[in-house]
Amino acid sequence: MQFIVRHVAQRLPRHAFGVDLAPIRQFIRGDYRPPLHGEDPRSLDRQKVFSAAPIEVDGGRAGYLYVILASEQYDSVAQMLAGSYVIKINTLLSLLVVVFALLAGLLLFAVLTRRLRRLTRAVENFQHAGFTGALPRSRGRGDEIDRLTLSFNAMAERIARQVQRLQDTDSQRRELVANVSHDLRTPLASLQGYLETLRLKGEALNAAERIHYLEVAHGHCEHLGRLVEELFDLARLDANEVQPVLEPFSLPELVQDVVHKFELRARQHGVTLLARYDETLPFVVGDISLIERVMDNLLENALRHTPAGGTVTVAILPVGEAVAVQIIDTGSGIASEDLPYIFERFYQSDKMRTRGGAGLGLAIARRIVELHGRTIRADSAPGRGTTLAFDLPAQVVH
Repeated sequence: MQFIVRHVAQRLPRHAFGVDLAPIRQFIRGDYRPPLHGEDPRSLDRQKVFSAAPIEVDGGRAGYLYVILASEQYDSVAQMLAGSYVIKINTLLSLLVVVFALLAGLLLFAVLTRRLRRLTRAVENFQHAGFTGALPRSRGRGDEIDRLTLSFNAMAERIARQVQRLQDTDSQRRELVANVSHDLRTPLASLQGYLETLRLKGEALNAAERIHYLEVAHGHCEHLGRLVEELFDLARLDANEVQPVLEPFSLPELVQDVVHKFELRARQHGVTLLARYDETLPFVVGDISLIERVMDNLLENALRHTPAGGTVTVAILPVGEAVAVQIIDTGSGIASEDLPYIFERFYQSDKMRTRGGAGLGLAIARRIVELHGRTIRADSAPGRGTTLAFDLPAQVVH
């Protein structure tokens, strides 16, 4: 036994002094469950599968034949195969990681672009709806998409307002053509009728009849002239071709001039024309010629709608840092459903249209007052007359 150990030891590396015999005896007894590992004589710190057989000499056991089944070539092949398996596993894991990263990237991209796609659909719907569709709502996150949504909403609202303005302008244009045609047709037809009568029956008419026909024709000519002039003035005002020249002036003096201008017409209609003001009122700042045009239009409108025996009053009174002008009549008044529209061009109720106005005087008055940065107001009710009022800033005396 010792000889065999020494003999084996001579073939082993210097650090090897033998192997553990316990696994060998267990192997010979057959008392084990494979695989059974023993020490590797080349490296005692490694366990390998082995095979062993006892060696009998002269009837006695001289040692064991101990054979390591996994040789160095087997180890190298096993290491190579293990390395190949690791490479395959690593490659598979790498592919799985790439696929997972790709899926995660696609999911993340879908989540990040979801709001952008929603905004794109809203833009397309807004376009298909004729620039009047619903607008997307901002989520309030404050990021770039929210800022883009807010910018689009502002742009869409502006486009919608411009489209609406174009539609309103087109509607007003159609209404203007219809109203002008209506207001021009009546005096033109009357003028043509009287002139045709004079041409055909001039010799058969006496002097008084001819003068009457000529006066009526002349009146229609004047009406047409005023209508054309009002249309021209309103067009210039709407095109901002008229800019007020602001200067201080006395409203009482202007009221006196305007009242004197309309006194004869008021007496002809049987209407009493009054002026009520305080001489100590401060000067106002405005364009005196344009303000005179406003008062002319308002007084003409009041006289037209005040029956004989009624009264039209022009009142001036201080209101804070401004001076207000009121045109008060005792006419038939204006219905509540018509009151919001009396300053619209060519707007006339049936009762107003029968009085012979073209419906432009109040529109011109409102536009002139707006050029001065002020507003014109109306207060009326059927049966109690109408009050039209506006104000101008008082001159600041330093």
